[in-house]
Amino acid sequence: MNKTDLLIEQLSAAPRLYAKSVSPRYWGTLLLVSLPIAALALWVFYQAGAPMRADYMGAIAYPLVAVKQLVPMFVMLTAVPLSIMLMRPETTIGKNIWPLALGLLILPGLMAWALMSAPSDARLLMIQGNGFIQCLGSILALSLGLTTTQLVLLRRGAVTKPMTAGALAGISSGAIGVVIYAFICTEDSPAFYGLWYTLGIVSAGAVGSFAGKFFLRW
Repeated sequence: MNKTDLLIEQLSAAPRLYAKSVSPRYWGTLLLVSLPIAALALWVFYQAGAPMRADYMGAIAYPLVAVKQLVPMFVMLTAVPLSIMLMRPETTIGKNIWPLALGLLILPGLMAWALMSAPSDARLLMIQGNGFIQCLGSILALSLGLTTTQLVLLRRGAVTKPMTAGALAGISSGAIGVVIYAFICTEDSPAFYGLWYTLGIVSAGAVGSFAGKFFLRW
């Protein structure tokens, strides 16, 4: 029996012990990396003339503004445990994927609702907003360091589904990027953030999946 087979046998034999030991370290590392990235990003935005919105505390009281961060937080909280599960070999996600899938559909659903209730000649402007390129680019940029961190953590396990694990790492990192970006984003129409926030998260997942294919391969 080679070392790889021995590792798979050991990890498969003690899934509960493995999960208990890995999960706190995974979450703790992700938090420790997220906080300085958030602080640095907000400073960079400020220097670039896009400070944290002055009316943030008042605006966040409105449900359609609050969901800009609450939904991505839900996506992150449902994606990270799946990544941790995949650190153990022969793990199948199965029905555990449904909460994440639901989370990813909420913002597009709000977008569809906003567009259906808007005049047809205003829909394109609502989607474009005043900075969708900045929005999408910022989310992807914010997700890169977080995705890299999670890929490093995932390599310490015995991932047998590298593209899936990488995609989940990217999705949760993109969701964290959205939470950070929403502090400075003044586009409060679901027609805008429902599309671009979701695209940012999904694009980060695609990057993570591509990276995982090579970085997490045994």
